[in-house]
Amino acid sequence: MEHAIIFHVLGIPETSDEAAIKSAYLNLLKTTNPEDDPEGFKRLREAYEGAIAYVRQPRQEEQKEKTEIDLWIDRIDQVYLDVRRRRQIQAWQELLSDPLCEDLDTSLQTREALMAYLMDHIYLPQTIWQLLDQTFQIREDQESLRQLFPENFMNYVLYYIENPEAIDFDLFQVLDADSMAADDYIRNYLSLRRQISQRQLEGCSAKLDELAAFRLYHPYEDAERLRILTDALETFRENKLAQPDNPEENARILAEGMICAVKLAGAASADDLTYSTSRESSSFRLLADTARTLADRLTASADADDYVLLYCAFAYWALDEKEKAAGLWQQLLDRLPTHYMAKLGMVRYLIDKKEYYEAKERMLQLLDMDGQDEEVLALMSFTNDALIQEYQASLDNPDIDETTRKNDTIELGWCLFQNERPEDAVALLDQFSFDDETEYSYENLYGRLLYRIDRYTQALPHLLRWLELIRQTTDDGSEENRKRISREFQACHLLSGCYHELKDQEKSLQYVETAASAATNLRDKLAAMQYKAYLLFQYEEYERCIDACDQVIAEDGGYYPAYVQRQEAAYELRKGQQVVDDYYNAINIFAGHYKPYLLAAQVFFYHDQFQDAKGVLDRARENQVEFSPCLRLYEVKILRNLAENRQDREKIFPLASALFSERENPDTDIEDLSEIEYEIGLLHWDNNDLEKALAHLSTAIEQNPDRMQYRMIRGHIHLDHGKYKAALADYAVARQQYEDSAVLHYNTGLCQEALGMKVLAMECYEEALKHKEIHREACEKLADYYKERYQDENNPEDFQKAVAYMDRQINARPTCHDLVHRGLFYMHNMDIDEAIRDFEEALKYGPDEWVIYNNIGCCYERLGDFRKAISYFEQALEHLGDKKSQLPYSNLADCYEALGDYQKSIECYQENLKNEPEDKTIFKELGFLYRYLGDYKQAIKYFEKDPDNNSYYARIGDVQYLQGHTARALLTYKKGVQAAKKEQKSDRYSDLASYYKDQLMDFKKAEACYLKALAIETDPDELHELEWELASLCFRMRRFKDAKLHAQKSLEHFSRTKWASEEIYLNYRPYRPARLMRHAWIYICLGETEKGLSYFRQMNECLRCRQCRHQVCFEGYLYLAMYYEAIEDYGQAVAYYEKTLEVNPHSITARATLTHLQKQLAKKK
Repeated sequence: MEHAIIFHVLGIPETSDEAAIKSAYLNLLKTTNPEDDPEGFKRLREAYEGAIAYVRQPRQEEQKEKTEIDLWIDRIDQVYLDVRRRRQIQAWQELLSDPLCEDLDTSLQTREALMAYLMDHIYLPQTIWQLLDQTFQIREDQESLRQLFPENFMNYVLYYIENPEAIDFDLFQVLDADSMAADDYIRNYLSLRRQISQRQLEGCSAKLDELAAFRLYHPYEDAERLRILTDALETFRENKLAQPDNPEENARILAEGMICAVKLAGAASADDLTYSTSRESSSFRLLADTARTLADRLTASADADDYVLLYCAFAYWALDEKEKAAGLWQQLLDRLPTHYMAKLGMVRYLIDKKEYYEAKERMLQLLDMDGQDEEVLALMSFTNDALIQEYQASLDNPDIDETTRKNDTIELGWCLFQNERPEDAVALLDQFSFDDETEYSYENLYGRLLYRIDRYTQALPHLLRWLELIRQTTDDGSEENRKRISREFQACHLLSGCYHELKDQEKSLQYVETAASAATNLRDKLAAMQYKAYLLFQYEEYERCIDACDQVIAEDGGYYPAYVQRQEAAYELRKGQQVVDDYYNAINIFAGHYKPYLLAAQVFFYHDQFQDAKGVLDRARENQVEFSPCLRLYEVKILRNLAENRQDREKIFPLASALFSERENPDTDIEDLSEIEYEIGLLHWDNNDLEKALAHLSTAIEQNPDRMQYRMIRGHIHLDHGKYKAALADYAVARQQYEDSAVLHYNTGLCQEALGMKVLAMECYEEALKHKEIHREACEKLADYYKERYQDENNPEDFQKAVAYMDRQINARPTCHDLVHRGLFYMHNMDIDEAIRDFEEALKYGPDEWVIYNNIGCCYERLGDFRKAISYFEQALEHLGDKKSQLPYSNLADCYEALGDYQKSIECYQENLKNEPEDKTIFKELGFLYRYLGDYKQAIKYFEKDPDNNSYYARIGDVQYLQGHTARALLTYKKGVQAAKKEQKSDRYSDLASYYKDQLMDFKKAEACYLKALAIETDPDELHELEWELASLCFRMRRFKDAKLHAQKSLEHFSRTKWASEEIYLNYRPYRPARLMRHAWIYICLGETEKGLSYFRQMNECLRCRQCRHQVCFEGYLYLAMYYEAIEDYGQAVAYYEKTLEVNPHSITARATLTHLQKQLAKKK
């Protein structure tokens, strides 16, 4: 609501006193009942809220010092704000003679400043716009100005330079010079005028009264009141020829007319009047008297310009004062012979007088000006019906002469043609024999008729002959010949269409270009140029189509069809920005057609800009656009992509289902109706209703089996459903169109991987990368595949491949996720420096990611720098916040364990138990920690919490051994063998063998247990393990031949394992020390002592095994001790046993073996 209207409605002067505003509002509220006067109540509320908002708005800051151009703009503002001076050419000439406007150094800046000012001050008389153009060359420089100012503003300026303003500034009357607000008045008046023209009259009388708030008066106000009264009077007319007749709309119009009449007549209320459709009712009399009085006053006024007189004429017509109305219309035509509305009024007058021939001539002139005017077309139909009867009566008269018969036959043919009866007209003319006088009319009419009923081959010779006759016509000055010559445009236009339908592109374009050249007015020229653009679009020459549209727009920047056609061509060329630009261009000219909205929405949709697409739909609804079926379909698509939950999607289903009616609509603009089923299927898919989704997708495929997109999506749904074979079947069919689709190959890989066809899956992922070089998921799948294969088979080439895939992704688009992913690869492979580098780089992208700090801590833990590792784990806990993870505390526990601080380690695990009180992994760790502390009761308590663990009996047995319960421990180990399932027997015999060997020093019984395990085991890797255990055991028993035999068997089994070579096996860094130890024993047993000893030494030259929690590899010392004991170098043996216990004081094997050795040595002494 305008500022001035706000306080006018409240009935108080402008004020910043909030209390005064509230008081005025409350007083008016007492007399404004929302039930009796909902419109008045609404405006009162709007006024109150607007006034409060005005009072509370922040005030502008003090302005900076003004430049010369700023001061000149202030002078412009003074002239503009006074509506009396605004129209004075002299005042503007004085302003424009300022040196700022003429000096080359300042004129461009001045023009730019003026144009910026005029963007918010657009209402000027045409004479002033023309003066500005002469001074600043606006039309001449329009291209450069369009770079600086909005398109719609520039179009507005150029239009009013060439066309008169919508309101006559000379007729303004100033009511209060100090508070007049001309722009607010004009803006509100023009809005009202549009509203009345659209017959949306509700509330218009009140709004017209509110114009007084701007302290101006213009006679057009009363012309609009007269229009309201006239529309109300027309509701009483019984014969509403070519006029709307909607009872509900008529009731609304009558109600508003009565409000207007009551106000003008000064009557107390409209409630006391009788309402009926009779012209005898009091309501009709009030309307008629009020309208007549107002029309008489306006026509008598010196201010009665053409606009006022026009609507006075229509008022007199509604009052049945037809001669007076005709007099005014003729008066307007005398002033301006092309006055459209006056000519239309005279047509009604002539029809009323039954002067059909003259009425038709006038209507033909009107249709030459606007061939789509529905009112004129309806009047023409009525007139033709009357003339058809007259011509038929004439032709039925046997006494008419031949010349009259021929002329009446032609005229009857025209009437039938114009009244959409072309078949009847063709039948009339099929046997017609023309003469020299009628040949032109016959070829003209007959050619058009045949074209109209799609008989193009037959129409062609008649249209060509018509054109020939036109071109033979000489301009003798007669009206008839001039009119005939002007028809060259129409003939060429129709010939262009005819050749187009006959598939002759060259001639079609040739004739349309001739039509444009032959056009005698801009309208026809633009129509031909636009048709050429249409033809080029149909011929799929989209670039040329755009060029043709550009030529149309250069002729007339407001030519709506050219923008829409250019928009369509740009859409086909995938020029999205051009489509969107022309969407704005088009709706700024005419906002009521769906096509520009549809194309813009499609562009935004296909660029995944769904919110922008919805904005287009919202604007279409604001502009009351009737949605075409295709636009409704895209509304479903857009809303589906914006839906965030099931509730949102449930609202879309009715919109989608309503489209099913389009199956029966032959004129639907939905090219593929199967899309409706498809969209409903997608909605169900998004709702995770997979069965329903599949049903609708299957129906869509039945309706259009060639639409491979549907196969692709159904494949995706099958994939989500875990129906991998069905998904593969759909992807196989879709592949014929989507061979280059990375998605298809990737999803095919997912299906194959799920079905266990891993190698084929990897090939699909590779294929996906061929079609989309940066495909994170495919890269990750391949990287993980080769990483897993590396971890399984230990071939370093696989590790390099895994890293290469991550490199590919990171080099293209580094992210925190990918850097962490690659860092983990390096960390698990014990490439610690590279891992730290990646994790530290990842921190730049995710400085608050707790997992990165955790991973860096793991790196330092593996380097043996436990204190530094602890600092990072603590940072991980800080960044973990409310999230839950056991990793930081578990890793801290490992570090404290390695440092010998078992109590702190226990505390860390206790923290994890708060979140996971039944975590058996924690029970195991706590069991070991309490064992290290000597709290064997607690250790057993925690071990017993996981009785199903494979190592359960070994753990309990070790604690019992440490308690001194050797026999009980042995019984526990044996229970483990007895309780073991078949597939676990071998492992439990190995556990029992280890107990005999490492704690009881009973090598014979240990050997027997290993042999039992060997008899059960079938896996080559496990057999390799058992044989080296037996080899080392025999060596320690100094049975060197048996040791060698077992060592050889161990290598034989190794040759049948998955490892490609011993080198690959030994160089696998995560477990290199443990593997070196095994093969050290094998080579020592084989007699290659130096090689075996070098392997033992290397165990502490490389990083510890990945899961090791000791500062160095104690097993390297332990097995060296065993070797030296076996060769009876007891001094070295004792030294290495002691070194082992320094590193791992809780090694049962080292302590038991050292104790046994020391006892043996003591006996020898």
